[in-house]
This record gives sequence, C-alpha cells and structure tokens, in this order.
Amino acid sequence: MGGYNQILAPLAKGLSIQRETVVKRVEYSTTSVTVSAERQGRTVRYTARTAVVALPVTALAADAIAFSPRPPKVKTEVFTSAPSQSR
Repeated sequence: MGGYNQILAPLAKGLSIQRETVVKRVEYSTTSVTVSAERQGRTVRYTARTAVVALPVTALAADAIAFSPRPPKVKTEVFTSAPSQSR
C-alpha cells in the first residue's frame, strides 16, 4: 500500500531531486561534488557539498559515468564482477 513513495517522500523533503537526468561525469573532493549531466537534450551542471547518484550497477560496471578522481579499486571491484543483463 503506497509503495516506496511513502518512505522516500518524507526523506526527500527539502532536497533537490533531479529525475530524467543522464549523469555523464561526477567530480568530487572532500569539500564538494559537481555532477555534469544531460537533461532534455541540454548539458546541465549541479554543484553541492554532497550528492547521491542512483544508477544501475551495470552502468558502473560499464564505466558509463566518468568519476574524477576515480573511486578506489576496493570500492569498484564489486561492480566489475556484477553479472551482465545482456545474454
């Protein structure tokens, strides 16, 4: 009843949520993060202290998004071992 929205909507209150936005690059440091993306055919950039980027594991495994700096191998090796959905 109500699905995940009843849980997520209160958690997201006051946050800037960008849907239907294709992330191309994530640049991060200890003080900020900049996300470069495409939304409705236009390039957009978002800069903040922190960010949550939700995407399929297969996209991470395929290096579909550029990270700068690249995350440490210990954090990414699980993605490269993820089973492919294409058969």
